[in-house]
Formats: sequence, structure tokens, C-alpha cells
Amino acid sequence: MKKVTFLALFVMLFLMSCSNNETQLVTSSGNSYFPTKIGNFWNYNIDSQTNRSKRDSLFIKKDTVINGLSYQKFKTKNTPIGFYCTITNGNSVRKSGDKLLLTGNAGLNFTAALPIDLALSDFVVFSENAAENQELSVKTGVLDQTFTGLPLTMNYTLKSVAMNSMATYTTPGGKTYQNVKPIKMIFNLKITTLLSGFPVPILNSQDVVTSTLYFAKNIGVVYANTRIKYQLQSFAFPPNTAFPIPTSGDNTQQEFLDTYRIN
Repeated sequence: MKKVTFLALFVMLFLMSCSNNETQLVTSSGNSYFPTKIGNFWNYNIDSQTNRSKRDSLFIKKDTVINGLSYQKFKTKNTPIGFYCTITNGNSVRKSGDKLLLTGNAGLNFTAALPIDLALSDFVVFSENAAENQELSVKTGVLDQTFTGLPLTMNYTLKSVAMNSMATYTTPGGKTYQNVKPIKMIFNLKITTLLSGFPVPILNSQDVVTSTLYFAKNIGVVYANTRIKYQLQSFAFPPNTAFPIPTSGDNTQQEFLDTYRIN
């Protein structure tokens, strides 16, 4: 299970940046926005308020079979920092028509003591022929956990949405790509607790994470921009009760593709 601290979700879920000079090691072939052969790899430079000059290395480790279907399994060289590498690390993908489907566990921890484990099954992370603003996949659920002695109920929704395709796109780092199709990932969350038997809101329903992934033809994700923003509700905790979460957060992270190899 991938574990990301609360600051990695609210003050991170996940951060991103890229170098201006990308080196392509092997040219790709075929009409694919996400080449998924074993040995393909992508190196990303990370930039955010909390992580600068950091690097993620993502590669396709092996083929695997889940429920009789063939998938390719992702892995990162080290514990990932960026949002995109975090949601793919240790998980599996397969192609179905023009879609890329993700299966695995999106482990998101608000703190080390509060694991959030989203089990995804064929969640659509990309669709080549989707119309602008078309909803690709939705995952909703409720998690009940205890945190610092408080019972928490977390209602969440994770969804992916297609955006307008671009013939040419230049990243903030200055690298230009052709035939780019962005996909937006949105994580909405609501948290409540019980005090003296009464429900009390901690976090009203908010899009706490919004990440845009830019897929380039025959390469894969070349840039990702993630914003983590939230505002907790103001309420009085019982005496001697600590709730070690900052009352608000607003952080932007970028992942820029640096070097890559496509077989």
C-alpha cells in the first residue's frame, strides 16, 4: 500500500515540476497516448512549496493478470513524491479500446495514524476519444476511522474528467509537445466527527485535490499540475483533545517529464 502523509494529501496529494531540457532516449511508435510495454520509464522533476529539485522515477515493471485480464504493473524507484507517480506506483493498468484503466489501491494518509485506502477497479484515467468535460470515472465511498480519540466519518468522491485536446502544448518549463490530451482528477472530501453524541463538521465537502495530467501522443504523461486546497471548520474540541491538522492549506505541485524511454 502506498502511504502519503496528511501533508502529502492536503499539503501535498501529491506535488510536481520539470526540467527545460528533456532527453528522449528511444523514439516510440504506434498511435498511443500511454505506451505500456515492460521497461518503459519516465523520470519527473518535482517542484512545490515543500519539495524542490526532487525527482520521481516511474517504470513498467511487469505484466500481471487480474480477474483473467492482462495488466501492466507500475513501480517507482523510490517512494514517490508527486501526485501522478503516487497514484500509479504499485498499481496496474490495462488498455480497453481508447481507454486506460487503473486497478489497485490509492493509499492516502492524512497522517501516519489515519490511513485512507481507496480500492480502485478499472478506474478510467484516460480516454482518447472523450469529449471535453466528459466524466470518465467516479469512485465514491464512506470511511469510518478513529483519529486522536475522535470518531471520523469521511465521505469521498474521486473522479476523472476529460479536457479539451490541444494540437500543441508548451509546459511552464518551456518544453513543447504535440497532440496533447489533458485529464483532470478531482478528489472531493467531507469529514465529520461526533462530540457528545452530536455530529460536528470538521471539513465541509470540498475539492481538496485537483490535478491535471497532460498526456502526449506516443509518450505518456509529460506534465502534471496539482493543487491541494482545503479549509477546516472552526469548532471547539473537548478539553485536552488535540487535532494535529493545520486549519487550512493551499499548495501547488508540478511534475515535469525529464528523461524517458519508450520501447
